[in-house]
Amino acid sequence: MYRPVGNLERFSTACHHLGYYRCVTSTARHATGYAPSNLSRVLELALSKVILQHPLLCVGIVNEDKHDAAFVRLNSIDLSKCLEYKVISASTKAEYDKSLEGILEHQHSQSWSDLDIRPGWKLIVVEGSFEASSNRFVFDAIFAFHHALGDGSSGIVFHQSMLEALNRSKMPDSDGFTKHIVQIPDSIALPPPTEEQINFQVSWAFLAKEVWHVLLSKWSTFLGRGPWAGFPPSAQSIQAYRSRVKVFSISPEQLSIILHNCREQRSTLTGLLYGIITVALALRIPTARSFNTLTPYSLRHLLDPSRKEDMGMYVSSYEITYPLEHISSIIKSRHSSVQLRQHIWTIARSFRESIVVELSRLPRDNHIGLLTYVKNYHGIFRSQIGRPRELTFAVSNLGSCKCEGDEHGWRIEEMIFSQSGFGIGAAFSFNVVSVANGPLTISTTWLEGAVQEEVICEVSKYLEKEMASMR
Repeated sequence: MYRPVGNLERFSTACHHLGYYRCVTSTARHATGYAPSNLSRVLELALSKVILQHPLLCVGIVNEDKHDAAFVRLNSIDLSKCLEYKVISASTKAEYDKSLEGILEHQHSQSWSDLDIRPGWKLIVVEGSFEASSNRFVFDAIFAFHHALGDGSSGIVFHQSMLEALNRSKMPDSDGFTKHIVQIPDSIALPPPTEEQINFQVSWAFLAKEVWHVLLSKWSTFLGRGPWAGFPPSAQSIQAYRSRVKVFSISPEQLSIILHNCREQRSTLTGLLYGIITVALALRIPTARSFNTLTPYSLRHLLDPSRKEDMGMYVSSYEITYPLEHISSIIKSRHSSVQLRQHIWTIARSFRESIVVELSRLPRDNHIGLLTYVKNYHGIFRSQIGRPRELTFAVSNLGSCKCEGDEHGWRIEEMIFSQSGFGIGAAFSFNVVSVANGPLTISTTWLEGAVQEEVICEVSKYLEKEMASMR
């Protein structure tokens, strides 16, 4: 055994065991000026180096059904079982992207099997015919992984390491790399869990406030005054488990305009997304009493500098509630596009102010510091079935990936961040990432049965339209 899972990792092992959440994916579109003679051998060579660079890629997981789940060292990894190849026949990029969404939906709906002897990750390589060219070779690499192995930013870390390995690797014909097996050395050491790397301090006042918040939330739900959050989790939707994905992108030119607007409005991109989504949802669900939202944010800036490029669970989250008076005010403005835009920027600025205060307290009085008091994740999660959800939506923004490639080698031109629909969490999630000098992509993910698809489509279309129309 390497070590027991940490408090945040245990959250993910329990969710996966119960089937409530399956995986995270980070997709990177790779391009180069030549077509490799043997792509599979090139990728296996690069991947073998990345595996040994990141210890969490070298482990399995045992005892997911118990509180004492743990990471175990795998003696070896068979790359032929971790690499999957797919070809999409499409005449246009739109057709290709639709098929790619289908691949992501399928992967997000799968559980990881035999985790005691196999790693909880895989790399799916997707080629398409729509961009065939004699001087340009393109493929998408979907890195799918168990959430206990890493946060969303870990997907970026993986692709940065993979890109570096691709550009530094020798051609496979000359390096003698022919086996599919990567031997894992005994010397591989896992990074410590988050709570051992960051000194979280919880005051009695913060603990009392959180206990009161939980009790008040349960009482409001009991009285039917909880937030609108789609349909309650059900055993049927978990058993059928079909994760859904919709993706759209914003061009680099339009993204530059959007960011300029954010700076002028003293806001951030994440704040703007909150503003647009909240307004769209208020217009679509005018009977809602409130919306309760979640924003994951990175803790990597608190790590030792030598650990900031590690894969791992280095994330916390912040909740914001938009009460009835906010929703009512938006509805009253529904016939005025100018007033609706004002609501959007007001919410965006308020979000920025709130998250600045939240981050300024770190590492004091943070939710991650409370996880040490949780002794029965499985029981807590099971108790959520049949009860109203507590969260309406979540927005996860990974920021910009600085994947600097080789001018004459491989480069990453676009990325997609997506995750499984959460059986007991937010009804739906927006997952955001961009590439330096490239487009911004936003995926909307949800579990079928958690929310009406019509609601997702209308909110997503409103978001895309608002962002595309900014000048």
